Amino acid sequence: MKGYLTTCDGAQFELPTLLKWEFSYTGSVPCDSFTLRCAYEPAMAETLRRAVRFCQQQGIAQFLDLGSGVPTVGNVHEIAQQHDLAARVVYVDIDPVAVAHSRRLLAGDDRATALRADMRDPESILGHPDTRRLLGFDRPVAVLMVAVAHYLTDDDM
Repeated sequence: MKGYLTTCDGAQFELPTLLKWEFSYTGSVPCDSFTLRCAYEPAMAETLRRAVRFCQQQGIAQFLDLGSGVPTVGNVHEIAQQHDLAARVVYVDIDPVAVAHSRRLLAGDDRATALRADMRDPESILGHPDTRRLLGFDRPVAVLMVAVAHYLTDDDM
């Protein structure tokens, strides 16, 4: 059935329903998480690719990726720098392991960095020396928050 995913017990859900279930239901099982990741991650990667390309078509060459996790193959810096070698990217995540791994992956790329910061604290991100070094706020900056809003509570807004 188009638009539906089948879990390991044979139940079929629309993707938004499965996402809601995965993030709220404590009885989800690993194979269902795997089903979700197999469907969800490629869709998010395509959404990210299209968003970065769209921004570049509008003349934006600077990206601030909040809640980025680990920048993997086909992430913001690779997409952006493939079309504009001068593109600059600041990844932000609160997870120290993700940030440490990101910094290793980005070593040698002086146009991309990873910061450990909370996306709910914009002053710490915008005032960080690495952000100031890479992003020029006299030019447009695309702020990306791909697949992270569901982690924010009403109190965070």
